[in-house]
Amino acid sequence: MNTVDTLIISYFNSYAHISQHFDFLIWEISENHFLKGAIPISLLWFFWFNYTKGNNDPGLPLIRKKVMLTLLSCLAAIFIGRFLALTLPFRPRPIQNIGLHFVIPYGLGYRSFGGMSSFPSDHATFMFSLATGIWLIAKKIGAATVFYVILVVLLPRIYLGLHYPTDIFAGAVIGILITLILHKNNTINTLVVTPLIAWSEKYPALFYMLFFLTTFEMASIFDDIRILYHVTMQIITASVG
Repeated sequence: MNTVDTLIISYFNSYAHISQHFDFLIWEISENHFLKGAIPISLLWFFWFNYTKGNNDPGLPLIRKKVMLTLLSCLAAIFIGRFLALTLPFRPRPIQNIGLHFVIPYGLGYRSFGGMSSFPSDHATFMFSLATGIWLIAKKIGAATVFYVILVVLLPRIYLGLHYPTDIFAGAVIGILITLILHKNNTINTLVVTPLIAWSEKYPALFYMLFFLTTFEMASIFDDIRILYHVTMQIITASVG
């Protein structure tokens, strides 16, 4: 662990246990999928349907392509973030690091992370991928989203000892790069995005059902599906054993 991580973690942790209400507030914000996921994700729905023709308007088809590219970028970011956390050398989270003498904030209690490393932060990877995509659609709203993500999603995870600042920084860089690369990739546009847009127009009922389910799960970074998977595997393992 480097000096920067130690100093920042120690600074944030110095406020733990000063106020039980404050600790509980940070914990609730960190666990609230509506605040940390649904609100920024809902902007994709806003851009998908919001089209007011003007002199500088790129047009509805282009906006919807950018929304679809952002959606695909976020899915790729979730997968890559999880993959890296599971395959890179293991890094214990601040809350697990005995050497830090970390004071666990009120309300946090025991947390099981399924053996997944702290580095990089998959939350930062996903949320910065989303914020970058929104920025590519609308600069001012994108900038506001970046600020929102840092304040509501990422800083609480540092305060609670779930990630080091370098975990957040690395995840942010990965998420930004994923979105920028996919938005510039003509092959993805031709082979994936254009057919999906056409499919949405031909089968709107099925498309919007899947669009809703996908964005609903993205708001929690697929926590519900992961929990269901782990419970199912435990039942199968117990039955076989």
